Amino acid sequence: MEMLANIVDLSKRILFKIRKLTSDDSIRAEAAFLYDAVHIYAKALQKVLKKGEDPKNGTAIINYMKRTCYRSAMGYMVYMDENGDAEGNYSLIARKALPDNPGEYGLFPVGIFTVDRTNHALPVQTGRNGKR
Repeated sequence: MEMLANIVDLSKRILFKIRKLTSDDSIRAEAAFLYDAVHIYAKALQKVLKKGEDPKNGTAIINYMKRTCYRSAMGYMVYMDENGDAEGNYSLIARKALPDNPGEYGLFPVGIFTVDRTNHALPVQTGRNGKR
């Protein structure tokens, strides 16, 4: 339990030093994925410690990651199935010429598809604002 108390204390101290991101701020996808991975691991580790299980038991930690859902750092809901696989939220991107830079191209989202947990069918197309 001492380890859990140290984790909670550290996270509180860190959270007060992080400035709030605004809608104008952008973070790299890789940073968001890393944040999500650490967050999922920390939540599972916290459950292991609360249950008095061995924090060195990777199987126990992984089992607490399965069948969970969370809001990702990028703002969408992610569901982890019984195998620990994240069920899809997909962005379809297209290569398009940059209007301000002739001869240069960029990647732009043209479709966003998310899994509807009430319906185990294929992902549903949504707009950038999350509306179907």
